[in-house]
Amino acid sequence: MSHLIPNQNTYSVQENVICINSGDRNVIKYPNSNSFEILLPTDIVNVSSVQLQNWTFPTNTNTFSITRNNLQIEFTLEPITQSDFSSTSLQPFGNANVIDENYISTLNEVLSISNTFIATITQGSYTASQLSCEIQNQLNIAVNKEVVKKLESTPYVFFNVIVSTTENKFWFVNTLNRFEFTDSKLYITNQLVGEVFNPCLNGKLFSSYIYYGLPAYLGFKELPAVSKICTDYYDLTVTSDYYTYLPSSSQTIVNTNVNPNSGIAYTSLPSACFQQNIVNGAYVNVNYIKPLYTYSLVLYTHIYLDLETLNCGDETKPFTNNEFTRVTNQGNGSTNSFLGKISLFSTGNSNYATSNGGSEAQPTSYFNPPLERLRKLKINIRYHDDTNVDFGLNNWDFALNVTSYVPSQNKTITKTPF
Repeated sequence: MSHLIPNQNTYSVQENVICINSGDRNVIKYPNSNSFEILLPTDIVNVSSVQLQNWTFPTNTNTFSITRNNLQIEFTLEPITQSDFSSTSLQPFGNANVIDENYISTLNEVLSISNTFIATITQGSYTASQLSCEIQNQLNIAVNKEVVKKLESTPYVFFNVIVSTTENKFWFVNTLNRFEFTDSKLYITNQLVGEVFNPCLNGKLFSSYIYYGLPAYLGFKELPAVSKICTDYYDLTVTSDYYTYLPSSSQTIVNTNVNPNSGIAYTSLPSACFQQNIVNGAYVNVNYIKPLYTYSLVLYTHIYLDLETLNCGDETKPFTNNEFTRVTNQGNGSTNSFLGKISLFSTGNSNYATSNGGSEAQPTSYFNPPLERLRKLKINIRYHDDTNVDFGLNNWDFALNVTSYVPSQNKTITKTPF
């Protein structure tokens, strides 16, 4: 009869740190760094927990891109009629721009054939002033592509986009034509945002209508938006504040709000953001649209690290108005959908968001009984609405803290005194 050594069923806890760099993937099989599989250097057995420990991700991703379907806006221009003229000037100062009648006649001829245009901005990320200039240019360019076929000398430059920094809004102005931002099919996307439990139908939801394309980023919740006539010039002016130094105390200060002893005069004047037009001696009405809401230059504040079979975080999903949501009060979301939620805000002038040495607590996945083996990671980096992050050629990395149980035998350690 053989004697077997009894199993002590004792284990020691071992911590394993796994560092993953997106540049180490098989770039031929996985050209995009937002989703790929990678094998670990060695198997880790009896895994009891997994936690995201630290990370470094690039933040210079494009807010406006083809994949997000937020580069285009559709608009119409109305031909100029007698009702578009006024007998008085709108501007309190400045010279008006004189336009030849032949130009108006040719422009009306173009608009009578087709008056619908599409403006497309360049992919990238913008400041408010940069985006206003880009949209203004593309609105005018969209019309010029048609008008230049008829008029070779005079370009269409009558769209103006004004930035109101106090309201954080864009004001869209046209000094020649009435216009409208249309409710176009351009803004509809077929991007799926995840599954929702339904006993009768295991369907999928479509993208949230909150951000339905470029118009939503510009402050439009609903379209169409129709322009209206500006009757007060100051409705479309922004205040520019500056100081004027008075070197001589003998100069007379007209402004009663200025302290004569300060030597500095404070002046606040409206900025002339556009120039009114005259055709055949009559002033053309200025038309404008002011969105109801502020512009949005950044949509996503966080990204999510999705590791298949290792996730532990639950997440709600964007609401979509469909048959399922209209007839049920059931919550909309998914369980075990991510392992890490990562802020995209960087410190200083850095283009990378870091974990600040691991100070940001992340959820931990626990396994009972332990996972038998961990050999491969299936990684997906996404936004909240399940669209993938476009890192371009920028690499990123993160580290996982993996704890495992290692079989061990009880040993008695005897300390011998000296």
